[in-house]
Amino acid sequence: MSNIRASLNAVRRGARLGILGAVLGLTALVALPATPAAASMSQCASGFFCVWNATGFTDGPGSFGGNNQNWSLFSHSTCPSGTWNNCASSAYNHGSSGLGVNIYVDIDYATGSFCFPQGTSETNLSVYTYTNGANVNNSISSNFWTSTCHS
Repeated sequence: MSNIRASLNAVRRGARLGILGAVLGLTALVALPATPAAASMSQCASGFFCVWNATGFTDGPGSFGGNNQNWSLFSHSTCPSGTWNNCASSAYNHGSSGLGVNIYVDIDYATGSFCFPQGTSETNLSVYTYTNGANVNNSISSNFWTSTCHS
């Protein structure tokens, strides 16, 4: 009789451990971050204009802290050209100086421009167009910080 009781107790302990393991496993699943985009956006350091190769702030960031007349000089291996030139689908102006960022279709701050005031973020740049009518998505070639760009 004591062997049967010992066996039943062992089965009960095993069942409780199995239930505990299942609960802990579900807790681990629930604890995963619900918004990976926010986590990626937080990678943009204060004082920088940051871009990501994909929408939703993924695959990046490329961080631009000053005026940059040619984004071909900044490498990013997953972009078609191997550089950030014409390779940004989401962006965040995490500047700290109060300046906005004008972005341009061409190098040397040429052709159409688009203004990103400080604190502005966009998860999908395809919803915007430059002053020349071109779509902003995957078409940034230079940037310039300026006081004329504000909300």
